Amino acid sequence: MSVVKKFKLKSAFNALFYIVIIILLLQRVPGLIDQYQMEGTKVSNVSLQLLSGEQIDLSRLPSEKILVFWATWCAPCSLELSRYSSAINEGELPKDKIFFVNMAESEKTINKYMKKNAYTFNVVLDPNYQHARNFKVESTPTVVHLSKSNEIKYIGSGFAPLGIQRAKWLFAQ
Repeated sequence: MSVVKKFKLKSAFNALFYIVIIILLLQRVPGLIDQYQMEGTKVSNVSLQLLSGEQIDLSRLPSEKILVFWATWCAPCSLELSRYSSAINEGELPKDKIFFVNMAESEKTINKYMKKNAYTFNVVLDPNYQHARNFKVESTPTVVHLSKSNEIKYIGSGFAPLGIQRAKWLFAQ
């Protein structure tokens, strides 16, 4: 193959690669706009059912709190859950103010995953995507920070290298 043909083939491949990346990024824009617009909104009547069966009303918790939407099959979720678990176990983040909302998976699947990874944090069941819809969650992991007054301070989706630090900032306020 001549040098010119190799160059044209490489250029075409690069152009196609960039087009695919741009299309994928553009698909996320509506969700990012929705999330941005939700920041500052006050939420009410959010009752969570923990995997343990306990019911928690977020409006009755007089402190900041974090919701992490996740799924057992989600690789970025595995990374985030591992990082949050380490920060909780090391006392950097409060275990009782962070809730990990599993979307539509069976209790058996969740329990198996929790046991396999030795996680002990608060898991919330969201079998019908009710909480996910309320917070406009379109991908996992999605992290929602709530103020003491239940105002949405931050929503972010995907792996977040600064996620643990952002959580520490929330609780330091």
